[in-house]
Amino acid sequence: YSLVNLSADPKKRRDIVREGGLLSLISLACSDDLQDALVALSSLRGISSHAENRRELYQANVLEALSLGARANSIEIRCEVAAIINALSINDENKLEMSQEDSVLSNVILLLQENKMYPRILRPAMASLANLSERNECHPFLRRHQVHNLILEFFTMDAVEDDLHFQT
Repeated sequence: YSLVNLSADPKKRRDIVREGGLLSLISLACSDDLQDALVALSSLRGISSHAENRRELYQANVLEALSLGARANSIEIRCEVAAIINALSINDENKLEMSQEDSVLSNVILLLQENKMYPRILRPAMASLANLSERNECHPFLRRHQVHNLILEFFTMDAVEDDLHFQT
């Protein structure tokens, strides 16, 4: 929890990464205790908000914590996971690796499918797909997961809702 408290200060986040604190936060993020996982993921989200930390966070193998968080019975945890995935996907060095990693795309798809009513999850999850699709090398992996069909489903769903709203 000391690292969690320190990470509340944006000036300390880079120090946490440089001094090896990521592994402890990732371990806490994998906790069965939802409160522990939430505070650790919130800290990791803060750390991932700094461009210079994104590659190191991905290389520290945060994927297990993100997979657990994407399936957690907590909207707050899923919000943090979506935000972290989005931040990591901004880093150009991470994009190809993330798109090749089945767990990343599966988690994004899960977040999109199960949280259609939560914009705080939908926006960063969709944004991460947009970030990954910026590199042509990522397209085959996105297609393999039928990401285009999922995105089209959201547009179709929005169009139907707009039509129903317009008719009433």
